[in-house]
Amino acid sequence: MQIVLVRHGQPAWTRDGMGVTNPPLTDLGQAQAEQTAQRLASMDIDEIVVSPLLRAQQTVAPLAAATGIDPVTQDWLAEIGNPDAWDTTPAEDIERIFAEARERHVDEHW
Repeated sequence: MQIVLVRHGQPAWTRDGMGVTNPPLTDLGQAQAEQTAQRLASMDIDEIVVSPLLRAQQTVAPLAAATGIDPVTQDWLAEIGNPDAWDTTPAEDIERIFAEARERHVDEHW
């Protein structure tokens, strides 16, 4: 048995300068999904399992179309999402919060 893990394409974490909770793929992310499908479509694939997050669903769609396999969505694969409260939060605030969290993490572990 061979298991192939694919990370989603590039998501659009911000829209019009505001945070997005469950972002779609960017144009680059869509291109990455297409390229991934082209590379994997010739493999002997039995099943496609995917996260319910939009970026993952959009990433797997070209592969599903190329293989004719309906993806199986598994909720437990939704690994990371922005808190709902961050939806429409200015991107600068989100970047500052992540930077502060990284600094705290480094300070705590050094």
